[in-house]
Amino acid sequence: MSTEFFNDQWRIPTNSNQNKVSNYSMLGDSTNQIDVANAPLSSESWTISVWLKPRITTGTKIIWDMEYGVAGGFKLIHQYGTAPSTAVWFLYYAPNFANFGSQIAITPNNWHHVIVRYNKGVDYRIYIDGVLSGIQTGGTVNYTWPTTRNLNIFKIKPNGGGFDGSLNQFCIFNYALSDASTTVGDTATSQVASLWGGGTEVANPMALSPAPVAMYNLGNQSVSTGPTADYLVPNNSLSDYVFAIPRNATVSTLNNFFNSTNFPDGFTASVWVKNWAILPGIGTAPQNHFFNGANATNRFELYNSYSRDNGFRVWLNVDSLPLYSDSANSLHWSDNTKWVNLVVTWDRANSTLVLYSNGQAGTINTNAPNSWGGSNVNTTIFGNIANQAGDVLTSNYQMWNVALSSAEVETLYNYGSPLQTLANIPQNSNLNIWYKLNSSDVFNGTNWTIKDYAGSNDGTSFGITSANLIVSNLQHTSGFSPYALNLDGLTSSLSFTETDFLNASGQSTLSFWVKPGSFVSGLYSYLISGSLKTGIAYSQTANATFPTQGILYYFNQNTGEVITLDIVLSANEWNNIVVKFDGTNLTAYKNGVSGGTKTITSISELKLNTIGNLVGDTYRVNGDISNFSVWNTGLTQGEIIDVYNQGRPSNLNTFSGTKPTAWWQLGSNSSFNTDWTCLNEGSLTGLNAVSDNMTNDDIVNGVGYSANGLGDSSIEIKGDSPYSTSNGLSENMSVLARVKDTPPTV
Repeated sequence: MSTEFFNDQWRIPTNSNQNKVSNYSMLGDSTNQIDVANAPLSSESWTISVWLKPRITTGTKIIWDMEYGVAGGFKLIHQYGTAPSTAVWFLYYAPNFANFGSQIAITPNNWHHVIVRYNKGVDYRIYIDGVLSGIQTGGTVNYTWPTTRNLNIFKIKPNGGGFDGSLNQFCIFNYALSDASTTVGDTATSQVASLWGGGTEVANPMALSPAPVAMYNLGNQSVSTGPTADYLVPNNSLSDYVFAIPRNATVSTLNNFFNSTNFPDGFTASVWVKNWAILPGIGTAPQNHFFNGANATNRFELYNSYSRDNGFRVWLNVDSLPLYSDSANSLHWSDNTKWVNLVVTWDRANSTLVLYSNGQAGTINTNAPNSWGGSNVNTTIFGNIANQAGDVLTSNYQMWNVALSSAEVETLYNYGSPLQTLANIPQNSNLNIWYKLNSSDVFNGTNWTIKDYAGSNDGTSFGITSANLIVSNLQHTSGFSPYALNLDGLTSSLSFTETDFLNASGQSTLSFWVKPGSFVSGLYSYLISGSLKTGIAYSQTANATFPTQGILYYFNQNTGEVITLDIVLSANEWNNIVVKFDGTNLTAYKNGVSGGTKTITSISELKLNTIGNLVGDTYRVNGDISNFSVWNTGLTQGEIIDVYNQGRPSNLNTFSGTKPTAWWQLGSNSSFNTDWTCLNEGSLTGLNAVSDNMTNDDIVNGVGYSANGLGDSSIEIKGDSPYSTSNGLSENMSVLARVKDTPPTV
């Protein structure tokens, strides 16, 4: 049930779903600290940042310590009474301690932002309030260390000296944040400046690309189990995650929960699951239990019946009368690609038991018992029942004390993505349990505390480690530019006014996203070219064993060069390709990783005007393309990683490097009227790309789009998911209707 997408519409998203930054902090008094076991720290380059507000003006206080065995580690120290007064000092182990201080004073009872950056083989730096205030190039900076180490925030052991004051938003990045400043006293630029945020408000570190590998908000989402108990501080850099439940693990056990007092009229149980491990064949794999309630005489189980090869089954055994209901959709034991929403309803008054999968009712059993037939039943979610639990990915477990109707179950399915808002959940006043099972749950080093968003039935996991929280593709996600255009490999391409993209030093950088549909042996597909017939192409690999792989090439027909770039493309997978020209050298990158540098014949011009074909010939791309961009400069390694952005195209006008010379999103900021017009958002004007032999239907899902079924595509987002409601759509407006002209501010 979708509606047609009209490509002349602008989609104006509501901005109510932005990442929130911390509005609390944590106060230390020299006697307490926060311990993080196995905090990530890259052995290459890294950055650690924190907001701090000291209140003591004497002594030496350790703000944080990245331990390294018995000998020591990295420490950030607030050292009072030195010159300049109340300076920040950084110590590192190399293998002997060395230290250097900041050149900007930290004043008591004021908030300051402190960044320590390690750029391997170059230097250590300290930034205070957005200013480069210390550089150290001495010592051995190329030694290696474990990629995880224990972290102490508000360090107090072994000799006391913990920081006395408030800390907020502690972040760890596994790379050196970019900054062009060179001299102590310079104002920082690029990513360092963005993280500082100007000092008027706390910036959102998750907006940087790549995002931090750990972020401790130190206040927001920190949970204490009592007035005098310790706080559990979650890593807030994790988002859009689910739990992978291994065999022998338990999410939660609720004693005396499943009974006639809590569920007098029946119940509904809902869970999202996806096979994790590929288990043995039919007849050999155990039943995979997602929910179990049992006492001496009664049992309620929801499980994946691998041995019967019929998908899911629910078993309700009351007074020794077993009743079954099978699902409408089968999830085979060997299929680990599909998310399934399972909903069980027991209508006690009508003696009806139904199991739904993805909103569809399976076997409806109208002979279910209408009595409880016993007393309290202990409830185990993903319980360890004779090694018959786990090996699945899971999210959003819920229970109601009423039987939902079929229409309510369909609403709960929500087009293939868990509901996000309590107000949108059917019968929310009867909701007993809601375990979202995401990164908001807190790991204390041994077990997870599983938060109940419907009540106070918080669970405690067993046998689930921090590694079992993994990236999810269950809920809708997409990058800044969620669309792409499809080229048919026969007649379609795009063109723009021919432009030379080399600068005076012979430098240029190309970036694009491509998802080849197929490869043809011996046939080149030209991604970009110009009248001089210089550009980038791909062709099937020479290895016939892998017909679904292609190899990237640089070509220059004027010099006769065809150079293999050692970049392998996979059919039907998105690849971010960056090709950097530097005089007579060329370096290609796939998904931020270099494929090596090649020497080419020096070129004086890089004239380009065609996307998806070789000018004057018919060597066309068959597949999807998105976000083609060109710079007349050579990007740095950090900027290339920023462009890749962990597999999500970002806003290239605001990334860490300079604005591209030309940038066509190819789908986003594009409109169709006989031909596609794709807006150039780069620094040059007059380079809008126009399609040839393409139709209105050639707009497709873009890079990084994932969802379990929110409408037909990213174009038609459905249900209670980010940016799916309260959006505006224009009428009869082309992509050129948006101009850089605003009314004066008042």
